[in-house]
Amino acid sequence: MGFSGGLVVVRCDGDALELEALQQDEPEWPEEPSPPSATWYVAGQGWQVVNLWSELPDEPEEFLQALALETGSPTMLAVILDSDTAYVTAFGTSSGVSEGWIEARSAAGYASRGAPLPGGPTAGAGERVWFEWIDGRLPDHADELAAWAEAAGLRGDREQILSVMRGDEGRVEDRFLRLLMALGVPPRS
Repeated sequence: MGFSGGLVVVRCDGDALELEALQQDEPEWPEEPSPPSATWYVAGQGWQVVNLWSELPDEPEEFLQALALETGSPTMLAVILDSDTAYVTAFGTSSGVSEGWIEARSAAGYASRGAPLPGGPTAGAGERVWFEWIDGRLPDHADELAAWAEAAGLRGDREQILSVMRGDEGRVEDRFLRLLMALGVPPRS
């Protein structure tokens, strides 16, 4: 069983865990409290990736907008499913909202067994139909993510972005870090 959870990308001057939008109520656990959110990866120029240990936001767009308003920078959320696939939502005040998947084939498997995605095939559509729909949207998503990078003052490489989104090598959380590099997020210093 792989990692499942949310990874939030923010740029701020201090510790991202101090941001108001990232403050979470601790869930009640029968035996012991859940681990707190943790900064999972710190990149250069104030970019941080925070692991959300507790509940994922019910309204990702509103959550990302609140973070963007608080930090003054574009934000991103990757919801990772068992290290197989990730649903990436990015928000910037000038670039808008962008949503898409890393690893379309695994995403199609999840989507074909669960609730249909907004704008996607109807319930009961097979995995092939879902794959074609998800994969067909990836070029537009790569363009939108390149615009997100530009809004963040970064130099994103659209072809690398698309390559990472379509790739199927390794754990999806590692590919998410490669996506950040393709977006121009500077590496750790």
